[in-house]
Amino acid sequence: WGFSYLDLSDKDLSSVSLEVLSKVAFSSTTIWPTQSKLPEDFKYGTPIVIVEGNIDCDVIKQLYPYALATLTNAMSLNQIRLLAHLTDKVILAYDNDEAGKKAALKAIDILINAGNNVKVIAFTGAKDPDEYILKAGTEAFKECIKNSVPTVEFKIMNIRKNYDLTNVDEK
Repeated sequence: WGFSYLDLSDKDLSSVSLEVLSKVAFSSTTIWPTQSKLPEDFKYGTPIVIVEGNIDCDVIKQLYPYALATLTNAMSLNQIRLLAHLTDKVILAYDNDEAGKKAALKAIDILINAGNNVKVIAFTGAKDPDEYILKAGTEAFKECIKNSVPTVEFKIMNIRKNYDLTNVDEK
């Protein structure tokens, strides 16, 4: 399976408008746009780490080769259909900001409804996976993959952040 960016280097694009090119180049909702292929030894059912961006994907692939990038924090139904041909085990490693957390919560429900076993990498101290790896190191991120949390636990962790559980009224 190859999921890649659009290589237009050998095409004559002089007569193509920028508007048309942008629609083609950013049709990430129909494919898995990442800069490399999954390794040849990939087998159905191997957990795939899904990240938002190509840099995150490229950095993660240096320590865990089974990663794909969405190039956005939202997964499309077409991407999920393609994913179903690859695995039923997904580990989300979205950015550690509010947009990434909201996207992860949305993706969890969609992926579970499509029949996937979903876990989430909960990392702290960095905005996104590649920054976390740079700060904490590859071994720390490997531990994050190994200790990825079930979706229910991830949802509870995010709900708890919105309330003061020492306050009886907010429990």
